[in-house]
Amino acid sequence: EEHRLKLASEQAKFEKMHQTFTSSICDHHAEMAQRSSHHAQVTRELENQYEHKLALEMERYDHLSEEIESIQQRCEGLLRGQANDHEMAIRDADGRTRRLETELRQQIERLHDDSKHNEQMFREVLDQQEHEYELELQQLM
Repeated sequence: EEHRLKLASEQAKFEKMHQTFTSSICDHHAEMAQRSSHHAQVTRELENQYEHKLALEMERYDHLSEEIESIQQRCEGLLRGQANDHEMAIRDADGRTRRLETELRQQIERLHDDSKHNEQMFREVLDQQEHEYELELQQLM
């Protein structure tokens, strides 16, 4: 009988341990399922946050790209305008220089002609005076 009692006691311990084990397995499976579900939910939330941040950054990038393109176009337009203004200023300065050069050449030509005329007049007056002096000398002799 002692053996039967011991066997019953061992069987009861075994049953209790088996129940505890089965309960632990069920608890473990439930906890793992809950953790897996929680992990999947956190992963989805993180992916959604990432997608949202990525969309915001792509929008920001697009906006900045458009702004840079606009600035480049404006700068290129300003540079073309400035180049045109400089070319016009150079053409104007070149035209003024050519006109001034023409005027100065004409002045030099007039001065040269005046000089020739004055020299010719001086020679005529000088010749006339020499002729008058010679006449006076002849009369005095």
